[in-house]
Amino acid sequence: MTQKTEITRRSFLKATIVAGGALLISTSLPMRSRAEERFNPAETPAADFQPNAFIRIAPDGKVTITVGQAEMGQGVLTSLPMIVADELEVDWKDVSYEHGPAGKEFINPAFGAQITGGSASIKGFYDPLRKSAASVREMLIGAAAAQWGVAADTLRARNGEVFDPASKRTAKYGTLLAAAAKITPPATPKLKDPKDFRYIGKSVKRLDSPEKVDGTAIFGIDVKVPGMLTATIMRSPVMGGKVASVDDTAAKAVKGVRSVVRLESGVAVVADNYWAAKKGRDALKVTWDEGAMKGVSSESLYRADVEAAKNGKGIEAKKIGDVAAGRAKASKTVEAVYYAPYLAHATMEPMNATADVRANSCEVWSGLQAQMVVQGQVAKELGLAPEKVKINNTLLGGGFGRRLGEYVMDAVRLSKAAGKPVKVVWTRED
Repeated sequence: MTQKTEITRRSFLKATIVAGGALLISTSLPMRSRAEERFNPAETPAADFQPNAFIRIAPDGKVTITVGQAEMGQGVLTSLPMIVADELEVDWKDVSYEHGPAGKEFINPAFGAQITGGSASIKGFYDPLRKSAASVREMLIGAAAAQWGVAADTLRARNGEVFDPASKRTAKYGTLLAAAAKITPPATPKLKDPKDFRYIGKSVKRLDSPEKVDGTAIFGIDVKVPGMLTATIMRSPVMGGKVASVDDTAAKAVKGVRSVVRLESGVAVVADNYWAAKKGRDALKVTWDEGAMKGVSSESLYRADVEAAKNGKGIEAKKIGDVAAGRAKASKTVEAVYYAPYLAHATMEPMNATADVRANSCEVWSGLQAQMVVQGQVAKELGLAPEKVKINNTLLGGGFGRRLGEYVMDAVRLSKAAGKPVKVVWTRED
């Protein structure tokens, strides 16, 4: 979770100005502290205990769960930590999360890839997370057993500590970290009996709710990095269309516009901020070669579908029994046409990505459902090894299976051309 910023009533009033009937609120809260501290934190303190990719315990007993799945409102930033907290036997108030990077450790066994979708996060990670947490719990118990000179099976874990029922001694997890780090993780740790679950199957407070309420949550569209430019792209009105010609004179005259770049996906306007980029894009005069898709529209597709259905050329989705015989015997038939056009993945947060291409590396900030896939695409585009591409996954303002990679590639290409970080933002019309 992000750290809360306490703002007193007095400081709030000082930071606001009422003018012309409008309330102007100071927005100088440093984005560096939000984006860069979240995604580029200081190195893990040496005193912390991090036995695997998912779990990190600090000397004060606070537990951070690294989640490699994408959070798009479905609650994985809470549900996956719940699994760990239950098996690890820690208090929920001591649990927080952090977004995981692109990495093999976060491959979902349900897919064989680091993908979020299909309601498969719990299905894929339930067992691995329970085993990981149980293993850490046994390591901590083993550390206490060695310290007290008793058998490990006489001790138990509870609320972030190891308890000895015989002597009533307790040891906080935070005091056992160094000793636990020397213990080999058990290959087959004993899992809790489901009847003893404290969190799994119960209702708990979501870990990401406070930051979404106080405005510190970071979605891809919130990301700002030093020296960043912003771009919007004018695209062909049909799939596969190409730019035939472009007059960018008026676009370049817009204050704040830095450049106009032709891409395979369209014409990009790169500017100091989104509004300058949007105004520049609106000023472009582009002629399109619509190619094989010229004239294709929702209406033309509808007509083709109706014709195919009349001629029996449609695809039979499901058949139960003898439909023809049933219709022949029916005393009354009712017919209806159901039609669904191609629909936009209308997420609340438009598609966006920020890329910073450097000499021998690249860093990307975006809300993605397939981090390793995008990492591979960027690496291939830039001729880099995948480990040279850092993917910072943010919160997603809706997903619908749409948060993939082509808008990331646009940001990467534009950043490479500009020599600066570039954020690509789609409009809602896009």
